[in-house]
Amino acid sequence: MRQTDEVPGEVVQACRGKLQLHQQPDGRRFGFVGKQVYVPGFMVPEGSATGDWVSGWAVQAFDKTKNVWGWQAVQLRRELPADDL
Repeated sequence: MRQTDEVPGEVVQACRGKLQLHQQPDGRRFGFVGKQVYVPGFMVPEGSATGDWVSGWAVQAFDKTKNVWGWQAVQLRRELPADDL
């Protein structure tokens, strides 16, 4: 990151959407909420699967490999489908 780069706009936002999980060849998991919020493996709610609805909070995080700002989940919880309420 260059010294002149600043975090754009808000630094915290609520997030909600379908979870897409992926597994790396070494077995580590990661995912995304929608197409914007990165979810590190340790943040994936227990028992969650691809397609589950989740909600929580995300913060601005700098992606060093892409050299851009993006969103990273810092708190997520699995939502129950309306049928299970």
